Amino acid sequence: MPRAEQGPSGEVLRAEGLSLRSVLGRKVLIVGEAGSGKSRILAGLVVEALVMGIGTEVTVIDMAPERSGGFGGKLREIDPRVSGVRYLTSDGVRGPRLTGRDADEVLSVARRNAELIGPLLLDYLSSPTPVLFVNDVTIYLHAGDPEVLTRVIDASQTFVGTAYEGTKLADDKGSGLTAVERERLDALKARVDVVLRF
Repeated sequence: MPRAEQGPSGEVLRAEGLSLRSVLGRKVLIVGEAGSGKSRILAGLVVEALVMGIGTEVTVIDMAPERSGGFGGKLREIDPRVSGVRYLTSDGVRGPRLTGRDADEVLSVARRNAELIGPLLLDYLSSPTPVLFVNDVTIYLHAGDPEVLTRVIDASQTFVGTAYEGTKLADDKGSGLTAVERERLDALKARVDVVLRF
């Protein structure tokens, strides 16, 4: 069962009442184990924006790899209706720890992911929308520039992102990727208003 954690602003968002209206004007990060339902919640918020008639005010940056081994998966795989908003993604993104055979390959995949996602972030910065949803932000945090991500989040009025935080994918084959992920995710959690853990 998801639980709310108090963010730096002191606000607490109740997980059981999570709706688009409850997150508007806030910066919210949904964290949890792989397969815990984070992306499904995010897809539901995107569809809710379409139903409310504010789809033109929404951008989705989907950083997730295609579903593999029961992990990952893009929002459009969960609900094709999410493509009704500005939907930015790259089909070349891969899960570094799942597809990398050794430390060097894990890091190489992470760097390639950052190269693929970087232009999506710049695209958003060139024309920001009030509402921003980001699926699987940790994929970019592995090797991308955290400052660029911070600028993207700051450019939105409402931000809701999902991030992996767990143990199922902890084996990084000695690359140090998991430690970098945890450190950068902790820094991001400190910047948002609310953290929801699933």
